[in-house]
Amino acid sequence: MLKTLLTAVLFIITLSPDRSARLDLKGDEWTLQQASEVEALPAQISSRKFDDSEWMRARVPGTVLTSFVEAGEVPEPTYDDNINLIPEAYFNSEFWYRVEFKVPPTFVSDKVWLTFDGINWKAEVWLNGKKLGAIEGAFTRAKFDITGIVRQKNTLAVKIIPNANPGEVHPVDLQHHVGNGGILGLDNPTFHPTVGWDWIPTVPGRDIGIWGDVYLTSTGALTVSDPFMRSELNLPDTTWAKVTVGARVTNSSRKKKTAVLTGKFGGYSFTVKENLAPGESRDLSALVDVHDPELWWPNGYGAQHLYDVSLKLYDGKRESDRTAFKAGIRQMTWNTDDGRLTLFVNGRRFSGKGGNWGFPELLLRYGEREYDIAVRYHAEQNFTMIRNWVGQTGAEAFFDACDRYGIMVWQDFWLANPADGPDPADEAMFMANAKDFVARIRRHPSIGLYCGRNEGMPPASLDSALSATVSQLHPDIIYIPHSATGLVSGYGPYNFKYPTETFGLWGQDRIHSERGMPNILNYESLTRMLSAEHLWPQNDVWGLHDFVLASAQTCRTVNEAVERAFGEPESAEQFCKLAQWVNYDGYRAIFEGRSRERRGLLLWMSHPAWPSMVWSTYDYWFDPTASYFGCKKGCEPLHVQYNPLTKKVEVVNLCAGRHPVLKVAAQWLDMWGKEISLQTAVIASTEDTTVEVMDLAYPDSFGDVCYLRLEIAENDRTLGTNFYVQGREEYNFRALTQLPLATLSAGGTIDDLGDAWQVTYLLENIGEVPALMLHAVARDARGERVLPAFWSDNYIHLMPGETRILTVEIKKADCKGQPQITVEGFNL
Repeated sequence: MLKTLLTAVLFIITLSPDRSARLDLKGDEWTLQQASEVEALPAQISSRKFDDSEWMRARVPGTVLTSFVEAGEVPEPTYDDNINLIPEAYFNSEFWYRVEFKVPPTFVSDKVWLTFDGINWKAEVWLNGKKLGAIEGAFTRAKFDITGIVRQKNTLAVKIIPNANPGEVHPVDLQHHVGNGGILGLDNPTFHPTVGWDWIPTVPGRDIGIWGDVYLTSTGALTVSDPFMRSELNLPDTTWAKVTVGARVTNSSRKKKTAVLTGKFGGYSFTVKENLAPGESRDLSALVDVHDPELWWPNGYGAQHLYDVSLKLYDGKRESDRTAFKAGIRQMTWNTDDGRLTLFVNGRRFSGKGGNWGFPELLLRYGEREYDIAVRYHAEQNFTMIRNWVGQTGAEAFFDACDRYGIMVWQDFWLANPADGPDPADEAMFMANAKDFVARIRRHPSIGLYCGRNEGMPPASLDSALSATVSQLHPDIIYIPHSATGLVSGYGPYNFKYPTETFGLWGQDRIHSERGMPNILNYESLTRMLSAEHLWPQNDVWGLHDFVLASAQTCRTVNEAVERAFGEPESAEQFCKLAQWVNYDGYRAIFEGRSRERRGLLLWMSHPAWPSMVWSTYDYWFDPTASYFGCKKGCEPLHVQYNPLTKKVEVVNLCAGRHPVLKVAAQWLDMWGKEISLQTAVIASTEDTTVEVMDLAYPDSFGDVCYLRLEIAENDRTLGTNFYVQGREEYNFRALTQLPLATLSAGGTIDDLGDAWQVTYLLENIGEVPALMLHAVARDARGERVLPAFWSDNYIHLMPGETRILTVEIKKADCKGQPQITVEGFNL
């Protein structure tokens, strides 16, 4: 065990967005020890006299395993097969956290509270030798009244109790993955995927620890929490709104109190006055008429305006507590009359395009920065929705980012497919977590719907309780019980399909909750994931990182597609390079294939919890693969595409308004980039429509491979393009391997955006050979990739004489010096 000495701790008191004064207990000032190594009693551990100098320094917020990784006690589990080297039994045990802190006298008011935003799985909490109570479940907060216990010098000790039913390690190799989930479902709400799934390995310890913030607040006897804003528009008129603003108000005293809640937002103010009995807690709210509101819209539908709302709670004339939050004026409505779910946002039909998040990060190491990057990546891909699969992402930063970027959230509760785990053993604990979590997130305009269970029905008792909870606490949002049948559709498929197959898949008539395929990393990421000995050929460590040839992943379909298109690859680098074609075409087709009714589709999955080669659109290090740009293309609000089933060009208008005169052009080019034919048409396009524009057949007399370039324009301004490589035999592009090397001219400018660089990069094909699958990479002065990188486009094709301008935004904090751009490609 690492031995460290506890140094002096300085805590900072700040005015916080949700309390009058807040003192955070975080960082590496905490210490950690396995409980079996501690002989002292809890009252002794939580006293100033206890000696923890032999304990390990801990990170809070963080999991137990995270602290061991940061201390160097165990290897980084995301690399190679390191996770197999970490002992299971050791981490599936009880642990003590401990921290000493000071509270200045000026901090203390009538009441002092100690709050935990999240632990896993259960905990006992002790302060200054006294037991405060217990916390049960991974998705509930705990708030303890420590008014009579807190001192100037304090010692807090938290005993983390591991899962009662941790399950066993899921074996995996290149050929097969054995099972998802398991008996850990009995312990829900918990981090169910950590027992192992076909996209995440078994995590030693199942991510037990203190994963949320721990902090003190000081208030009067009346407290305010769990704010909300609900909006009602006079649709179709959106020039005024009835807005209900409120929060939970609690009287923690033994006397009857008169609570006066005042609020301000957007130039409006209000006051609500109510009497509260001793110990009473209930919602108080006011109805405000807002004229010419600035609405909050999903990504692509409009701007995401967020109002700054401040609430103050008075006990008589004395301020007792306050909170502040951001909220949007947004009305969700729905229709299920025809047996399927249709969602509307501010009166416009909403198409949910995006993906499932199974888990944020293997050891819950994400902070505000990482959530912002990941959610922005979704918005940049023209996505409009994330499904918080089985409710496994609980961080406030995730929901805040969704608010900022206009990403609607399909919020699941903590029930996996019945085949992947039993019903929870403690329904009372489950519902206590559910009620607290709904109250916690209801302020977010990004919440779009709640769902009871993944691919199954909740137990009847939980179904009715969950429905009632949503109706009571978040009444303007719909609850549905089942994620894949009834009002919605689902059940995959989960492997690569050729575009003609994809366009013919089921579920066109309703929102489809899961469909996906593998996502092969770029070679630089592969070398960051695997040791040299495991790079090639494909092997069991590839399988550990979810590249499994059979089972649900069915990664053999990618191997088959690469070989069909180009022949068998000879190295890992060549495989990764050629697989980007499969990534792009496969993911683009998944969304383009939904053109008939535009009901929306969620990828399985869009976000990786660890270095994985399935079901995501960027990798663990935020490198966008070709999958990312295929999605970005296929999800354009106004989009021109080729339907390989009907052999027609289509213009799909998801949320781009009315365009009365659009010129559509379809150009066939031979393998060398020379025009074969050009067809044009003029159409009108209105929002939420698909227009079939023209028939288009493969020009058989012009070789085994041709290119199809599509364009839509309005008033001589190009609004969108699309480019397909087409084979006489579907997905046979082997003739392209005979192309000579292409010649490019490149150059750019760099603009200083303050905290970021923006590079504008011009690419020109100055030769006589098409330049295919061009991948631009941002690098620092050392030649290392700079990630994240927010590209306007990538993995593009340039015909002879053609130019293209790409832009990329890079945060200065992520780049040493000014960025440089390098370009690689199929025939460079």
